[in-house]
Amino acid sequence: MATIKEFYINRFKSAVPDVETAFAWRLATIPKSERFGSTNFLVSYTVAFLGCLCAASAAGLLYTTWLIQQVGADVPVAHDLQPWIVGALVALIYLFFHVVYFRRALDPSKEQRQIKKAQKKVGGAER
Repeated sequence: MATIKEFYINRFKSAVPDVETAFAWRLATIPKSERFGSTNFLVSYTVAFLGCLCAASAAGLLYTTWLIQQVGADVPVAHDLQPWIVGALVALIYLFFHVVYFRRALDPSKEQRQIKKAQKKVGGAER
């Protein structure tokens, strides 16, 4: 969207001199999005958490229906707790990998390269 915005600002600058004031953010002023407290992170975390719950439920059910006959007697934990423990471990591992992926996907240097590339494409000002 920022690239499209820059394109039209450059095209309409001669007809509407103050067209830049209509937009809060431009390519040069986009706030960083890789923070843990950002809205993007919270939405991604919510989706990842729901995915963790689904994966944990699936792992618990799989363990209850299939694996408990295979390894249930060898584990020194009560049969009732084993699926819950397996589900919790799967959920924690799943959530850990989501957070690691989020951090790598929103790498600040990668984001800066994308912004600079977009600025060159539309001829915008450097950051």
